[in-house]
Amino acid sequence: MIETVKRLIARRKVDGFIVTRTEVDDPRIAYLRENNFPFVTHGRTRDPAGYAWFDIDNEAAFADGVRHLYSLGHERIGLIGGPMELNFALQRRDGYRQGLEALGLAHDPDLENIQPLSEKGGFAGAEALLSLEAPPTALLCVTDALAIGAVQFCRKFGLKVGSDVTIVGYDGLPVGEYLDPPLTTFSQSAQEAGGRVARMLIDVLDGKNPTDLQALAKASLIRRASDGAPANSSEALASALRDRLNQQPYSGRKGE
Repeated sequence: MIETVKRLIARRKVDGFIVTRTEVDDPRIAYLRENNFPFVTHGRTRDPAGYAWFDIDNEAAFADGVRHLYSLGHERIGLIGGPMELNFALQRRDGYRQGLEALGLAHDPDLENIQPLSEKGGFAGAEALLSLEAPPTALLCVTDALAIGAVQFCRKFGLKVGSDVTIVGYDGLPVGEYLDPPLTTFSQSAQEAGGRVARMLIDVLDGKNPTDLQALAKASLIRRASDGAPANSSEALASALRDRLNQQPYSGRKGE
């Protein structure tokens, strides 16, 4: 991607960039800043100072997600996360940990599983977490794609999503409403976000100070049917799954 940025600038094909899916230390942003080329980002980096950005408060969303699940009666809450070089994945992981700490729940590294951001990754993450001797009764997923994969795993093994295992995603993808059961998820309007980022880029091109063009929005929890009070304890869930899981090849991998 950085080579594409360099090529477009060298050929004078663009007047400015909108950078998405930002990394913790993003070479695209470093290059654009070094060359004083106009840009805005949808997302932030480790150091968000000095450039224009629009982002969602990912830490707050996932801390809220943990509190919501705890309010339903869940105390063992698993995280299916994404690659830690992506800043939003790191922020959501941090928010998950902050939520646990705020509630006085012990952080168990075994309850975090890092996967590629895909349905296949969600399936593998659910398999890894629910295979534990003391599995989580709820799964908080950093994207809807991961959550959809986790739902598929539960359905394969006859687990009722929303009671046997609660699953919450993030993205508000339209397909989530049509899953069985419909997916509880965090959402922020993509249309609104796109409009704000586009207006920010116009302001940057008009010469406004990029540091005055930084905005943090909140995600909203959309409750559907994939979350609910735990029907069984972690121990009972493990017992119910043990025989069926042992009959299947293990495909998950433990997160770092």
